[in-house]
Amino acid sequence: MSVSHYFKYFLITQKISILIKTEYMVHFFVDILYMVFSSLVLFLLAEILSSNFSSIINWSRIDFITFFFLLPFVVNLGAAFTAANRLSRHYIKKGNMNTLLSKPGTVFFNYLFMQSRGSQVFYFLIRCLIFLPFVLMYQEFTFLSFLFSILYSLFLALNIMILYLFLDSFTWLFVEAGDFLLNFFNTFENLLASYPGVFFQEMKFGYLLGFIPVYYLATVAVPLFKGVQVDFISSLIYISITNIVLVVVIILNWRYGLKHYSAFG
Repeated sequence: MSVSHYFKYFLITQKISILIKTEYMVHFFVDILYMVFSSLVLFLLAEILSSNFSSIINWSRIDFITFFFLLPFVVNLGAAFTAANRLSRHYIKKGNMNTLLSKPGTVFFNYLFMQSRGSQVFYFLIRCLIFLPFVLMYQEFTFLSFLFSILYSLFLALNIMILYLFLDSFTWLFVEAGDFLLNFFNTFENLLASYPGVFFQEMKFGYLLGFIPVYYLATVAVPLFKGVQVDFISSLIYISITNIVLVVVIILNWRYGLKHYSAFG
């Protein structure tokens, strides 16, 4: 099965998602208002952080806004293929895996593209359009620094997706394992939405996982955007090695699961 097949499938799912949103325009405008208000909260958060911590981390207000501009590249795009369904909950327990087995193409990619979420892409576009004018007007950057920063953020999104699929793949070993592990893997968007209470009463292992891409976003992607020289090669190597190991485990878990799945073959 060619790559174009899956790409067309992805475009169809995005089109369906847009049609669902625009069927009742109130839902469409509510989603836009939600993103506008949440963005206003992030602008307020940028003001609070810059007022209290600028001298400590040497970030200006626009640096914090740049961080929130890059965050959807990681949060929303990282969840675009991974946040809709879970193996144990929607496929194995309900027998929906039989549908994937009967479709042409690779079972794993059928699963991956069937759970793509157009809403995440929609949220990503709205959030970027809100923050982009401020970044372009007030942040100092070059075309190459802008490009490298975006590419690095997309690389972090890929890491988020692989990590999610890695945890989800353990469902093939124990049906409840995927849900159990993914309960720890809460999105760090919820962490930001709960600011500042989360730092005092909801510090969990899942949030610590969320700090990993946030750390690289803050220490590598934002400085790259401003044209500051940073050692991003070492982080690329480290994350790439981690991704390779996770992908190998994903492949092994899926092979084992499909081999022992009762409806397979």
